[in-house]
Amino acid sequence: MLFSNRSTRMMAFLLFAASLGACSKDDDPANVEPVDRARSAYIIEDNINFTICKQVLGFTGQFNLLKSDTSLTFLAPDNEAFMLQQIHMAPHYAFADEWFHNVARNMILPGIHHLRLMPLGDNQPLHTITGNNVYVSRYMSGSDTITRVNGVKVASIDIMAGNGLLQSMTEVVQPERKNNLADMLLSDTSFTLFTQALQHSGLLGTLREGEYTILAPHNDVLRSSGTILPGIDLSTSVNILEADPAALSALMKYHILPGRYFLDGIHRAANASGNASLITLNGEAIIVGGDLDSYLSTSFLGHQNASPAGVYRFWSQQNNMANLPAGNGVVHTINKVLIP
Repeated sequence: MLFSNRSTRMMAFLLFAASLGACSKDDDPANVEPVDRARSAYIIEDNINFTICKQVLGFTGQFNLLKSDTSLTFLAPDNEAFMLQQIHMAPHYAFADEWFHNVARNMILPGIHHLRLMPLGDNQPLHTITGNNVYVSRYMSGSDTITRVNGVKVASIDIMAGNGLLQSMTEVVQPERKNNLADMLLSDTSFTLFTQALQHSGLLGTLREGEYTILAPHNDVLRSSGTILPGIDLSTSVNILEADPAALSALMKYHILPGRYFLDGIHRAANASGNASLITLNGEAIIVGGDLDSYLSTSFLGHQNASPAGVYRFWSQQNNMANLPAGNGVVHTINKVLIP
């Protein structure tokens, strides 16, 4: 019996040892694919200047893609870019979850795109993994070549990664949400009154074709605007429908610029005009002011405005309200009605 017990214990020990050996063989580090810490996700993870971007990628589930060997170009906003929008962590607001997901996917471009090798020119489209575009502009400023994506300046260009390139962005690049400006305005509750005025004036359909830049007063601005011109009050839906469509059309056209202009393009076009002005769709000029290099400080002065309109900002905003792209143009939200 003693021999039998010892034999049983020995057999059990040998089986246990064999199992350990098998586990050791299977778990041999030589059989595990090494982690390439040069890939985009790890560069972000290891850099203290991108801690908020890291949170956004984790929250939205995009880290795995950036850790893979898939060739990608990543538009990486640094911490200051998020803090400009008063975002210090993700998710910052529960109601902005969708915005975070859209922004994160908009940061990732399939393939390797050397922005430094792109030619000079405005609004050169590149696809993101959303299927929509971002727009690259490269132009000379003195002896420097400036590169911007959706109007946002690239701080460090073409940073090599193990699976592609990183582009360090000074602001968060806003995602393209709709194929045309009309659908974009209709889908955004910030522009309900402005969009209704476009509909009543017969202009909304125009924004489905061609390229335009819209200077759109926010709902809050219109609700408090009162009578803007004789017979025109945009503060309520009822008042809008009572306005003469032809007179309303002239006012609405004063908020539309032919062509696609992010804020940098607006300043460059105004400077090129020689008098800091741009001609709107109604044939009259607005004056462009402010400083492009100061966050959202661009201003627009209408012929009858006593003071200029600026970019609309919430008291505590979760995203900026300028450089909002659609498939055929850009919307900049403003804090005052422009009066021709």
